[in-house]
Amino acid sequence: MEISRRISWYEVFLFSETFYLNSFKTTQKYDEVPQITNFSRSSMPAGQCVDRHVHESKYEIFEVLSGSGEFCVWEIGAGENAKPRETVRLEKDVVITVGPKEPHSMRALEDSDGPLVMTYIGIVAPEK
Repeated sequence: MEISRRISWYEVFLFSETFYLNSFKTTQKYDEVPQITNFSRSSMPAGQCVDRHVHESKYEIFEVLSGSGEFCVWEIGAGENAKPRETVRLEKDVVITVGPKEPHSMRALEDSDGPLVMTYIGIVAPEK
């Protein structure tokens, strides 16, 4: 039995930023759209996951393009041992939105037909 390899959010970020820069280098600069931190595509092989993490001041919107996975969201401030508030099955056309300070994680399922491919947008939360 193969043990799934955990990838960090930073690795997904690096992959997606490379995709972003290669895809939009000549048509859009990073700061041309205020409040948008990224518009990216990521691809996670079956069995890989992004551990629970949080963004202090950013919304994220994910759209699944292909593959299957699981996305978990916890209550704001939930302890490390808390159960997720919500677990969503990821499959084509599912859209997930998480807000600032909402802990979340995702994983590509082992039985997925190919990698979990998602487009995601990061949006800076307005200051209150």
